Amino acid sequence: WDERARRYVYRGPELHACRHATVPQLIEAGDVDLLRALRRCGHLPGGLQGADDLGLTPAYLAVHFDRPAVLDFLREDGVDLTVACDGVGADGHGTPAFYAAFHGKVRVLRALARLGVAMEAPCTRFGEAPAEFFDRHGPAVAEQLRAVVTEEVTVVVKAEEVVEAVEEEREGETVE
Repeated sequence: WDERARRYVYRGPELHACRHATVPQLIEAGDVDLLRALRRCGHLPGGLQGADDLGLTPAYLAVHFDRPAVLDFLREDGVDLTVACDGVGADGHGTPAFYAAFHGKVRVLRALARLGVAMEAPCTRFGEAPAEFFDRHGPAVAEQLRAVVTEEVTVVVKAEEVVEAVEEEREGETVE
């Protein structure tokens, strides 16, 4: 984190507590414990919402390096995983779900669905959904990616069924 520029940088200063030099390297290594320790000690003053000197966010890096645990940490840190992670405003193109689908990152797409990212929601500035990119990976990977969407829909339907059952049960109760 460069305090003067208020953004993440790929070079210096060194983090002497480990073999990694920067936050992006911690994300690449999936070192969530050290990221958590840095946050707890106040070494991530801007949080992990911002972009680095190339316009890439920690969420983008977590997808790029296939690190679902880092996505869990980012959500815990309050990062919105539904916004563009590769630029700001008109420069932003895609969300983490786009990059996971586009590059066939099944584990990351599954983590995003588990963290509440809607798989049918637009994930690019052109309004495309993640499913529109599944077939580019061949049938085996496309099938795994579709399973993530199916799992998410099943969970939502089951949750709605539970809510309906509870509401029906409450309606049947009489107040004395």
